Amino acid sequence: MARFDRDVEAVMKFPETLQAWTLEAIRGIVEARVFEPRLFDFKETLPAAGDESGKLRLRKSLAAFANVPGGGFLIFGVKDDRELDANARIIGVDPSVEVPDRLKSLGGVCIPRVQTTTGAPHVLASGKQVHVVQVHESAAKPCGVFENERWIFPKRTDGGNDFLSYEEIRDAFRDQQAFHAALMGLKREVDQMARHAEDMNRQCYSRANPEDLALLFRPTLLESTLLQVLGHLDWDDVTMDQLAVLRGAATAADVEAMRLLSQGSDTALYARLVYRVLMSARIVSAALDRTICARTV
Repeated sequence: MARFDRDVEAVMKFPETLQAWTLEAIRGIVEARVFEPRLFDFKETLPAAGDESGKLRLRKSLAAFANVPGGGFLIFGVKDDRELDANARIIGVDPSVEVPDRLKSLGGVCIPRVQTTTGAPHVLASGKQVHVVQVHESAAKPCGVFENERWIFPKRTDGGNDFLSYEEIRDAFRDQQAFHAALMGLKREVDQMARHAEDMNRQCYSRANPEDLALLFRPTLLESTLLQVLGHLDWDDVTMDQLAVLRGAATAADVEAMRLLSQGSDTALYARLVYRVLMSARIVSAALDRTICARTV
Protein backbone atom coordinates (compact mmCIF):
# COMPACT_ATOMS: atom_id res chain seq x y z
CA MET A 1 0.00 0.00 0.00
CA ALA A 2 1.32 3.49 -0.82
CA ARG A 3 2.51 5.80 1.96
CA PHE A 4 -0.40 8.15 1.18
CA ASP A 5 -2.91 5.38 1.84
CA ARG A 6 -1.35 4.47 5.18
CA ASP A 7 -1.35 8.10 6.31
CA VAL A 8 -5.01 8.56 5.37
CA GLU A 9 -6.09 5.36 7.08
CA ALA A 10 -4.21 6.39 10.22
CA VAL A 11 -6.50 9.40 10.70
CA MET A 12 -9.74 8.17 9.12
CA LYS A 13 -12.31 6.14 11.00
CA PHE A 14 -14.25 3.95 8.61
CA PRO A 15 -17.96 3.29 9.25
CA GLU A 16 -18.48 0.09 11.23
CA THR A 17 -22.29 -0.19 11.04
CA LEU A 18 -24.77 -0.19 8.17
CA GLN A 19 -26.37 3.01 9.50
CA ALA A 20 -23.01 4.80 9.59
CA TRP A 21 -22.49 4.26 5.84
CA THR A 22 -24.12 7.51 4.79
CA LEU A 23 -23.59 9.10 1.40
CA GLU A 24 -21.46 11.74 3.11
CA ALA A 25 -19.25 9.04 4.64
CA ILE A 26 -18.85 7.34 1.26
CA ARG A 27 -17.98 10.63 -0.40
CA GLY A 28 -15.38 11.39 2.27
CA ILE A 29 -13.66 8.05 1.73
CA VAL A 30 -13.75 8.44 -2.05
CA GLU A 31 -12.35 11.97 -1.88
CA ALA A 32 -9.49 10.70 0.30
CA ARG A 33 -8.68 8.16 -2.46
CA VAL A 34 -8.28 5.37 0.09
CA PHE A 35 -7.44 1.86 -1.09
CA GLU A 36 -10.24 -0.39 0.15
CA PRO A 37 -9.05 -2.11 3.35
CA ARG A 38 -10.32 -5.33 4.87
CA LEU A 39 -13.57 -3.72 6.04
CA PHE A 40 -15.16 -2.76 2.70
CA ASP A 41 -15.01 -3.00 -1.06
CA PHE A 42 -16.36 -0.66 -3.77
CA LYS A 43 -18.25 -2.20 -6.69
CA GLU A 44 -19.36 -0.28 -9.77
CA THR A 45 -22.41 -2.47 -10.35
CA LEU A 46 -23.68 -6.04 -10.19
CA PRO A 47 -22.68 -8.47 -12.94
CA ALA A 48 -25.14 -8.99 -15.77
CA ALA A 49 -27.28 -12.12 -15.83
CA GLY A 50 -25.01 -13.83 -18.36
CA ASP A 51 -21.71 -12.71 -16.81
CA GLU A 52 -20.72 -15.94 -15.08
CA SER A 53 -17.15 -14.83 -14.34
CA GLY A 54 -18.44 -11.62 -12.79
CA LYS A 55 -20.92 -13.54 -10.63
CA LEU A 56 -18.12 -15.87 -9.52
CA ARG A 57 -15.96 -12.91 -8.49
CA LEU A 58 -18.83 -11.47 -6.48
CA ARG A 59 -19.48 -14.82 -4.79
CA LYS A 60 -15.81 -14.89 -3.83
CA SER A 61 -16.14 -11.41 -2.32
CA LEU A 62 -19.20 -12.46 -0.33
CA ALA A 63 -17.48 -15.58 0.99
CA ALA A 64 -14.28 -13.64 1.73
CA PHE A 65 -16.08 -11.20 4.02
CA ALA A 66 -18.12 -13.99 5.63
CA ASN A 67 -14.91 -15.84 6.50
CA VAL A 68 -13.35 -13.05 8.61
CA PRO A 69 -14.26 -11.68 12.05
CA GLY A 70 -16.95 -9.01 11.83
CA GLY A 71 -17.68 -9.56 8.14
CA GLY A 72 -17.61 -6.41 6.00
CA PHE A 73 -19.40 -4.15 3.54
CA LEU A 74 -19.91 -4.03 -0.22
CA ILE A 75 -20.75 -0.62 -1.67
CA PHE A 76 -22.39 -0.77 -5.09
CA GLY A 77 -22.43 2.24 -7.40
CA VAL A 78 -18.84 3.44 -6.83
CA LYS A 79 -16.10 3.00 -9.42
CA ASP A 80 -12.87 1.48 -8.15
CA ASP A 81 -10.60 4.02 -9.86
CA ARG A 82 -8.75 6.35 -7.50
CA GLU A 83 -7.55 8.52 -10.40
CA LEU A 84 -11.10 9.85 -10.85
CA ASP A 85 -12.67 12.57 -8.72
CA ALA A 86 -15.59 11.80 -6.39
CA ASN A 87 -18.32 12.87 -8.83
CA ALA A 88 -16.92 10.62 -11.54
CA ARG A 89 -16.59 7.66 -9.17
CA ILE A 90 -19.92 7.82 -7.32
CA ILE A 91 -22.19 6.96 -10.24
CA GLY A 92 -24.85 4.78 -8.64
CA VAL A 93 -26.72 1.74 -9.91
CA ASP A 94 -29.83 1.85 -12.05
CA PRO A 95 -32.89 1.64 -9.74
CA SER A 96 -34.29 -1.23 -11.81
CA VAL A 97 -31.50 -3.49 -10.52
CA GLU A 98 -32.79 -5.57 -7.60
CA VAL A 99 -29.61 -5.44 -5.53
CA PRO A 100 -30.86 -7.19 -2.34
CA ASP A 101 -32.50 -10.07 -4.20
CA ARG A 102 -29.55 -10.55 -6.55
CA LEU A 103 -27.11 -10.68 -3.64
CA LYS A 104 -29.20 -13.13 -1.65
CA SER A 105 -29.30 -15.36 -4.71
CA LEU A 106 -25.53 -15.19 -5.17
CA GLY A 107 -24.88 -15.66 -1.45
CA GLY A 108 -27.11 -18.72 -1.50
CA VAL A 109 -24.78 -20.44 -3.93
CA CYS A 110 -21.94 -20.29 -1.40
CA ILE A 111 -21.73 -23.20 1.04
CA PRO A 112 -22.85 -22.48 3.67
CA ARG A 113 -24.99 -19.59 2.37
CA VAL A 114 -23.74 -16.07 3.06
CA GLN A 115 -26.11 -13.79 4.96
CA THR A 116 -26.39 -10.14 3.87
CA THR A 117 -28.36 -7.08 4.94
CA THR A 118 -28.95 -4.22 2.51
CA GLY A 119 -29.63 -0.73 3.80
CA ALA A 120 -31.98 1.80 2.22
CA PRO A 121 -30.39 3.01 -1.03
CA HIS A 122 -28.78 6.44 -1.25
CA VAL A 123 -30.43 8.23 -4.18
CA LEU A 124 -28.21 10.47 -6.30
CA ALA A 125 -29.32 13.57 -8.22
CA SER A 126 -29.24 11.43 -11.38
CA GLY A 127 -31.87 9.12 -9.90
CA LYS A 128 -29.40 6.25 -9.65
CA GLN A 129 -28.77 4.58 -6.31
CA VAL A 130 -25.79 3.70 -4.14
CA HIS A 131 -26.35 0.49 -2.18
CA VAL A 132 -24.46 -0.46 0.98
CA VAL A 133 -24.61 -4.16 1.81
CA GLN A 134 -23.44 -5.64 5.07
CA VAL A 135 -21.96 -9.12 4.68
CA HIS A 136 -22.27 -10.89 8.00
CA GLU A 137 -19.53 -13.01 9.46
CA SER A 138 -20.65 -16.60 9.08
CA ALA A 139 -21.31 -18.57 12.23
CA ALA A 140 -20.74 -21.68 10.10
CA LYS A 141 -17.51 -20.73 8.38
CA PRO A 142 -15.49 -21.60 6.42
CA CYS A 143 -17.65 -20.46 3.48
CA GLY A 144 -16.66 -22.06 0.21
CA VAL A 145 -17.12 -21.25 -3.47
CA PHE A 146 -17.03 -23.92 -6.18
CA GLU A 147 -14.60 -23.03 -8.98
CA ASN A 148 -12.99 -25.24 -11.63
CA GLU A 149 -14.28 -28.48 -10.09
CA ARG A 150 -12.94 -27.67 -6.63
CA TRP A 151 -13.90 -25.76 -3.51
CA ILE A 152 -12.00 -22.61 -2.58
CA PHE A 153 -12.24 -20.65 0.66
CA PRO A 154 -11.52 -16.92 0.22
CA LYS A 155 -10.86 -14.43 3.01
CA ARG A 156 -10.78 -10.65 3.04
CA THR A 157 -7.50 -8.90 3.90
CA ASP A 158 -6.19 -5.35 3.70
CA GLY A 159 -4.66 -6.31 0.37
CA GLY A 160 -7.94 -7.55 -1.10
CA ASN A 161 -9.20 -11.12 -1.34
CA ASP A 162 -6.85 -13.96 -0.41
CA PHE A 163 -7.40 -17.59 0.55
CA LEU A 164 -7.65 -19.30 3.90
CA SER A 165 -4.59 -21.35 4.68
CA TYR A 166 -4.81 -25.10 5.25
CA GLU A 167 -4.43 -24.51 8.99
CA GLU A 168 -7.23 -21.91 9.01
CA ILE A 169 -9.57 -24.24 7.12
CA ARG A 170 -8.73 -27.17 9.40
CA ASP A 171 -9.28 -25.11 12.56
CA ALA A 172 -12.53 -23.67 11.23
CA PHE A 173 -13.93 -27.14 10.55
CA ARG A 174 -12.84 -28.28 14.01
CA ASP A 175 -14.59 -25.26 15.54
CA GLN A 176 -17.74 -26.08 13.60
CA GLN A 177 -17.75 -29.66 14.78
CA ALA A 178 -17.39 -28.51 18.39
CA PHE A 179 -20.09 -25.88 17.94
CA HIS A 180 -22.48 -28.35 16.34
CA ALA A 181 -21.95 -30.77 19.21
CA ALA A 182 -22.67 -27.96 21.70
CA LEU A 183 -25.82 -26.99 19.79
CA MET A 184 -27.06 -30.57 19.86
CA GLY A 185 -26.32 -30.77 23.58
CA LEU A 186 -28.27 -27.57 24.19
CA LYS A 187 -31.18 -28.92 22.11
CA ARG A 188 -31.26 -32.13 24.16
CA GLU A 189 -31.28 -30.17 27.41
CA VAL A 190 -34.08 -27.83 26.29
CA ASP A 191 -36.17 -30.75 25.05
CA GLN A 192 -35.62 -32.56 28.33
CA MET A 193 -36.87 -29.50 30.20
CA ALA A 194 -39.93 -29.36 27.94
CA ARG A 195 -40.74 -33.03 28.60
CA HIS A 196 -40.32 -32.56 32.35
CA ALA A 197 -42.56 -29.49 32.22
CA GLU A 198 -45.22 -31.51 30.39
CA ASP A 199 -45.07 -34.20 33.10
CA MET A 200 -45.20 -31.69 35.93
CA ASN A 201 -47.99 -29.75 34.23
CA ARG A 202 -50.14 -32.89 34.14
CA GLN A 203 -49.37 -33.71 37.76
CA CYS A 204 -50.15 -30.19 38.92
CA TYR A 205 -53.55 -30.23 37.30
CA SER A 206 -54.26 -33.69 38.68
CA ARG A 207 -53.54 -32.20 42.12
CA ALA A 208 -50.61 -34.47 42.86
CA ASN A 209 -48.94 -34.29 46.25
CA PRO A 210 -45.87 -32.00 46.54
CA GLU A 211 -43.72 -35.11 47.19
CA ASP A 212 -44.44 -36.19 43.61
CA LEU A 213 -42.89 -32.96 42.26
CA ALA A 214 -39.38 -33.66 43.49
CA LEU A 215 -37.76 -33.91 40.05
CA LEU A 216 -36.11 -30.54 39.39
CA PHE A 217 -35.39 -28.70 36.13
CA ARG A 218 -31.79 -28.00 37.21
CA PRO A 219 -31.13 -25.06 34.83
CA THR A 220 -27.42 -25.18 35.69
CA LEU A 221 -27.15 -27.93 33.05
CA LEU A 222 -28.78 -25.57 30.56
CA GLU A 223 -26.36 -22.78 31.53
CA SER A 224 -23.28 -24.96 31.03
CA THR A 225 -24.25 -25.86 27.46
CA LEU A 226 -25.54 -22.37 26.68
CA LEU A 227 -22.20 -20.76 27.53
CA GLN A 228 -20.60 -22.62 24.63
CA VAL A 229 -22.92 -21.22 21.96
CA LEU A 230 -24.66 -18.09 23.23
CA GLY A 231 -22.36 -15.60 21.50
CA HIS A 232 -22.94 -17.30 18.14
CA LEU A 233 -26.75 -17.48 18.19
CA ASP A 234 -28.14 -15.00 15.69
CA TRP A 235 -31.68 -14.96 17.09
CA ASP A 236 -34.26 -12.20 17.07
CA ASP A 237 -35.12 -10.30 20.26
CA VAL A 238 -38.34 -12.25 20.85
CA THR A 239 -36.54 -15.61 20.82
CA MET A 240 -33.74 -14.31 23.05
CA ASP A 241 -36.39 -13.03 25.45
CA GLN A 242 -37.95 -16.49 25.54
CA LEU A 243 -34.55 -17.99 26.30
CA ALA A 244 -34.28 -15.61 29.28
CA VAL A 245 -37.80 -16.58 30.36
CA LEU A 246 -36.87 -20.27 30.19
CA ARG A 247 -33.80 -19.78 32.37
CA GLY A 248 -35.60 -17.61 34.91
CA ALA A 249 -38.77 -19.70 35.12
CA ALA A 250 -36.83 -22.96 35.51
CA THR A 251 -34.81 -21.50 38.37
CA ALA A 252 -37.91 -20.10 40.07
CA ALA A 253 -39.77 -23.42 39.59
CA ASP A 254 -36.95 -25.33 41.28
CA VAL A 255 -36.96 -22.91 44.22
CA GLU A 256 -40.72 -23.26 44.56
CA ALA A 257 -40.47 -27.07 44.29
CA MET A 258 -38.02 -27.15 47.19
CA ARG A 259 -40.31 -24.93 49.25
CA LEU A 260 -43.24 -27.22 48.53
CA LEU A 261 -41.24 -30.27 49.61
CA SER A 262 -40.31 -28.64 52.91
CA GLN A 263 -43.51 -26.72 53.68
CA GLY A 264 -46.26 -28.20 51.48
CA SER A 265 -49.15 -25.80 50.73
CA ASP A 266 -50.78 -24.86 47.42
CA THR A 267 -49.04 -25.73 44.12
CA ALA A 268 -50.65 -22.91 42.09
CA LEU A 269 -47.47 -20.82 41.79
CA TYR A 270 -45.40 -23.88 40.87
CA ALA A 271 -47.96 -24.79 38.20
CA ARG A 272 -47.73 -21.32 36.63
CA LEU A 273 -43.95 -21.47 36.57
CA VAL A 274 -44.01 -24.96 35.03
CA TYR A 275 -46.36 -23.78 32.30
CA ARG A 276 -44.06 -20.84 31.57
CA VAL A 277 -41.10 -23.21 31.28
CA LEU A 278 -43.08 -25.43 28.92
CA MET A 279 -44.09 -22.62 26.55
CA SER A 280 -40.64 -20.98 26.41
CA ALA A 281 -38.86 -24.35 26.04
CA ARG A 282 -40.98 -25.14 22.98
CA ILE A 283 -40.12 -21.78 21.40
CA VAL A 284 -36.39 -22.13 22.13
CA SER A 285 -36.38 -25.73 20.88
CA ALA A 286 -37.96 -24.64 17.58
CA ALA A 287 -35.34 -21.88 17.21
CA LEU A 288 -32.58 -24.43 17.81
CA ASP A 289 -34.09 -26.67 15.13
CA ARG A 290 -33.97 -23.77 12.66
CA THR A 291 -30.39 -22.92 13.62
CA ILE A 292 -29.18 -26.51 13.27
CA CYS A 293 -30.97 -26.87 9.93
CA ALA A 294 -29.53 -23.58 8.59
CA ARG A 295 -26.00 -24.62 9.48
CA THR A 296 -26.30 -27.83 7.49
CA VAL A 297 -27.54 -26.11 4.29
